[in-house]
Amino acid sequence: MKFNLSLNIEAADTDGSQEHTEAQKNVEKSIIREQSAKDFAFSELQNQAIEMKQPLKELGKVSNCRDAVTHGNPEILGNHMDYQQGVEINGLMVLGNCGLDSSRNMLALCGKHYTEEFITKTAAQNKLCDFNPKLPAKDRGGTTSSWREKLLEKFSVEVESISQKDITLDEIADKLDVGKRGIISLNAGILRNEISSVSTDSKGNPRSNHVVTLLSAVRDRETGELAGFYICDSGSEISEPFTYVTVDRMKKAFTGVTNACVQMTKKSYAEVSL
Repeated sequence: MKFNLSLNIEAADTDGSQEHTEAQKNVEKSIIREQSAKDFAFSELQNQAIEMKQPLKELGKVSNCRDAVTHGNPEILGNHMDYQQGVEINGLMVLGNCGLDSSRNMLALCGKHYTEEFITKTAAQNKLCDFNPKLPAKDRGGTTSSWREKLLEKFSVEVESISQKDITLDEIADKLDVGKRGIISLNAGILRNEISSVSTDSKGNPRSNHVVTLLSAVRDRETGELAGFYICDSGSEISEPFTYVTVDRMKKAFTGVTNACVQMTKKSYAEVSL
């Protein structure tokens, strides 16, 4: 990693000023310290990528970061995700299965591939989703974090469910960086900036009403600071396989949101062939 650092400090008017020499040395030391910190941050990201066999991809500019990097390739991953939820089961349309679709995507990221129909049928048969024929199609297929956890266990994928009260976005990003897979429940309206989708609890506070798949954490290449996440949102009308969400937007949609939680695999996975 090479940097071109040029110092343009004009000579002081006084002849051979010792104060100027000391000032120049201090400036040089400050730049070296700053550059060493940047090199260390990028080196740490590279080491994680090598250890987990997940290449560090340089993204260039994203909306809130001029020089971003991420582990793995969210574009390739996204194109192998189910990003448009909805399936017909036993003559009933199931359109509220975001949690099941996200669970299916998590399984794919762990190297286990199943159809949306199979996952939804399995959940319905084991009473791990709302499958009441009297429900409107948009609500049929809904899940709780506990149901999703039990469903994933049936496919030999163990997860830990963590409330938004007990984890930060930085901690979630750290888990993603070392190969853990994740799905996250949050407020869809805040996530997409759609007022019509902002569901609230009895006290008027935003509540979780949607689940999306976490593809990767995006960081500033120089500092290693978290900039955002790539996600797969199967409920978006835009129907994009992968979407970049800034850390500020994710924080509003997750942190402090009633019943919001993240579910991360207990073990790490190397990059899989999709």
